[in-house]
Amino acid sequence: MKVRREVEWPRLTYRASALFVLLVAGFARLYALQDVPPGLVRDETLNADIAMFIRQGRHALFFREGFGHEPLYHYLAAPWAVLWGDNYLAVRLPSVFIGLLLVAVTMGWARRAFGEGVSLVTGVLLAVSWWPVVFSRIGLRPILLPLCMVLAAWYIRRKPVVAGVWLAAGIYSYTAGRVAYLLPLGYGLTLGLSGAYRNREGVRWWRPWLAAGTAFGLYLPLAYVLWRDPSLQERVRQLEGPLTALRVGDWGPLAESVLGTLGVFSVAGDPLWSYGWPGVPLFGLGLAFLFYSGLVVAAGRAWGEGSYQYLLLWLGWGLVPSGVTPDAPSLVRLVGGMPALYTLVGIGGVYWWEVMERRLGM
Repeated sequence: MKVRREVEWPRLTYRASALFVLLVAGFARLYALQDVPPGLVRDETLNADIAMFIRQGRHALFFREGFGHEPLYHYLAAPWAVLWGDNYLAVRLPSVFIGLLLVAVTMGWARRAFGEGVSLVTGVLLAVSWWPVVFSRIGLRPILLPLCMVLAAWYIRRKPVVAGVWLAAGIYSYTAGRVAYLLPLGYGLTLGLSGAYRNREGVRWWRPWLAAGTAFGLYLPLAYVLWRDPSLQERVRQLEGPLTALRVGDWGPLAESVLGTLGVFSVAGDPLWSYGWPGVPLFGLGLAFLFYSGLVVAAGRAWGEGSYQYLLLWLGWGLVPSGVTPDAPSLVRLVGGMPALYTLVGIGGVYWWEVMERRLGM
């Protein structure tokens, strides 16, 4: 989705910088891996058990253990114990590997869509920020969802069927990705309404819908399994409180979840301690300013440029799982929008860098 390049970097300089970012990301994810977080949490040992079941010949499109688990991460994790033995390395290294791929692929996609400057800022943030780092250091499946989503974004422009396959992979990765096919549906609608993206880059509005249809078709086997056995949906039932209240006319719980989710960037934090500091917002003052700046810049450019349209839709889609469930904001349920969120910070950072350049005559 190459639209514009706000900052031009010599190719060798960019590659050297990107390599350094990946080295920093690797250090942040591998250093003291056994001790931080301390010990294996219960969910990590559960995931290790599911991987062991797979190695023993037990296969499923949806595992009942742990209130229900999508299968893809566990199939990817199963071979690691063969390589490393039944220990913490086998449990956590799959997430480390996926987390590093997430940094690399997001940088590549952001470079094509928004330029080298945005790519490097986004990569640095993904490399060292607490949220992506901690999810890359624990042996749990959510980190696979943002990787699948950014790979779908990579192919959505020219290879919609491939994009649909990656969207389906996200559905089979984590519950928050269950309706991933809605993102390209919205994207196709905005392309059809604006018409600008087709004129500038030759992408027709129906291509994202082809991706959505591919993703939905691949989701149907899992949907059938869940429909045949509603008991597999125990975790979903645990989280449907705001929507249940809405069905009887009580807007309070849903409004509370939506406001909490919207505040996660600067005024509210995840109330649970599992994956961060309870109640602490995702960004401090400086990064929050850059995020909101990037949001304004993206909104201003969205009507004429499809990359910004997709980015904003992706962020909105990523907010929904936390916005309709209790205990919001929930970092684990926001994970699908992680690449879009940090890319917006990168856009804001590059925008203000350009402003400084013009003001100082650099």
